[in-house]
Amino acid sequence: MILNKGIYNGKQVLKKESVAAMQRNYAAGKKVIYSPVEAGNWGYGFGEWVTEANNPSAWSASVTSPGLFGSFPWVNNEKKYSAVLFTFYIKNTGRNECYTALKKLLDEIVNSK
Repeated sequence: MILNKGIYNGKQVLKKESVAAMQRNYAAGKKVIYSPVEAGNWGYGFGEWVTEANNPSAWSASVTSPGLFGSFPWVNNEKKYSAVLFTFYIKNTGRNECYTALKKLLDEIVNSK
């Protein structure tokens, strides 16, 4: 539904403008007091981490919402795909780097098709 700008199963569930508002980086240029290690230097919208931390545009190229124990879902608006990495890893050290590397690999695969 997020990838399809609010449409699920052929029906508009969320307004396109609402999904755009969720994906704007509201933290750009502001001091962030706390963010999970997994988020690295990403920005924040409404309920989603915006992977382009300094891009305050209406639509982020990709958004994510990493889970407490290591799951990593994301939507790539630019390349039109979504993916989820399921894992169970209590330590948060190195997660951002792993997520970023995996996403980069998938982006390269999608680009080659």
